[in-house]
Amino acid sequence: MRLGVVACRESRAAWSRRTPNSSPQGGGGFCGCPAAQNLPRLVPGGHAGRSPSPLWGGVRGGGILAQAWLVLLFLLTLTGEALAADPFARLVVHGDQPVRVGQQVQVDLQIFAPNFFMSAPQFPLFDMPGAIVTMPDDSGLNLSETIDGQDYAGIQKTYVITPLGGGELTFPPVEIGFRYASEPGKPADGKITLPPDKISVEAPPGTAGPDEPLPMARLTVSQALDRDVGGLKVGDALVRTIDTKAEGMPAMMIPPPDFSAPDGVRVYHKDPRLSDGDAGRQGFKEGERVDTVTYVFEQPGDFVLPAVSLDWFDAGTNKSVTARADEIKVLIAPAAATTAIAPEQPAEAAPAPPPLRWQLPAAIIAAMLLAGLVVFRIFRRLSPPLHAWMAERRLRKANSEATRFQEVRQAFAGGDRKAAYAAIDRWVRRAGFASIAEAARGGDAGRAGDAGRAGDAELTAGLQRLERSLFGPAPEAGPLRDDALLAGLTALRASLLHARRSVEVPSALPPLNPR
Repeated sequence: MRLGVVACRESRAAWSRRTPNSSPQGGGGFCGCPAAQNLPRLVPGGHAGRSPSPLWGGVRGGGILAQAWLVLLFLLTLTGEALAADPFARLVVHGDQPVRVGQQVQVDLQIFAPNFFMSAPQFPLFDMPGAIVTMPDDSGLNLSETIDGQDYAGIQKTYVITPLGGGELTFPPVEIGFRYASEPGKPADGKITLPPDKISVEAPPGTAGPDEPLPMARLTVSQALDRDVGGLKVGDALVRTIDTKAEGMPAMMIPPPDFSAPDGVRVYHKDPRLSDGDAGRQGFKEGERVDTVTYVFEQPGDFVLPAVSLDWFDAGTNKSVTARADEIKVLIAPAAATTAIAPEQPAEAAPAPPPLRWQLPAAIIAAMLLAGLVVFRIFRRLSPPLHAWMAERRLRKANSEATRFQEVRQAFAGGDRKAAYAAIDRWVRRAGFASIAEAARGGDAGRAGDAGRAGDAELTAGLQRLERSLFGPAPEAGPLRDDALLAGLTALRASLLHARRSVEVPSALPPLNPR
């Protein structure tokens, strides 16, 4: 027996299908391409006019390199077939790098699976040290690609990452699971891990603040008072509201303002109110932080409530800028003198009522206690059977065929494709069918009585449209509007109910006039 190996591209795919006795050209083991005909053949010593070699000896003769080539080609074949149709993930980082501290970076996470998804991946809001990660848009984007002749369905989710310091940000190894069709109609469990991509971040000179880096977004500060500062006196309160807005930055990253007050003035802080203006997949349009404080003046005199200032870094000029709300000057007058009020004299005590006879109230109370004890004993004995009966009735009603079909109507009215498909599956099983496909064919006469029929072409076509819109290569995201499918299901239910009512029930009584 002769066995040969040719190191060419075509031989790797053909080698796994070839046997030693079926190799072309007299057992040479070549793939037949022109390049292979000019390469040395690996045969046992003495064949093809070549001298034997201890390294290139035949496979049975223990040739080391020949055996290594066979193992390598076999592994390459298996690896190529295994990786050809596996799910994979892709990270798309928008914009140039390095980015600046505080600059929003849009990142698209794309997950691809062969054929189509059978369950949507659950995209997590992961943690990234040194950055704030948000998902401004809860909806996903459907994708499709063809790679080496294989169709892939994809789902994309957009993240917005805001660096808090310089250096490199590395995506964590987060795992995301899902189900997909490895082959049409054959579900498989899939799982991907985020690629360890990096985002380079730089901190320009001048962005270092006293406690943390300065915001890279434009800040505007405005203030409002709840009353006029004129005419204030000791004991009065003044409410001050500071409204801070940041362009293109989430509200949680706006630094808190500093509220201080001179002696004789007490300050009460209220929890800040944060809100974000969402710009969809582009991130945040504007973040807003509203702080409210109340000043209570305890002494008379002239007071100055300090100005509120926040620094931010202007990337256009590479300089720090201060947003400011002006100071407030107030004059507090002494409190007005009050006149003492004479205490009220206690009223004369009313005469005590005559004592009541206690026998009659005691008898009424005893009778009520006895009646309550009797009712309690009766209720305690009847309560478990009563609760069990009520629970059984509720369960029968919830699982009835009429309730399941009402769920189908509600799902169609809501336009939710997934809910409609699940409601149809529950109804057909409750109606006596094994699956949706059996219901589309008209059912089994042995299990559904006389309701078995030749199958409704329009109903079958409607169910196939719904399945393609959910599990096909290009799932539809719009609402469900298929009146023909709902009409077909209604007609199928009507035929089932008619068949069940027409079943003859044998009478237990003998005929009135026997012959």
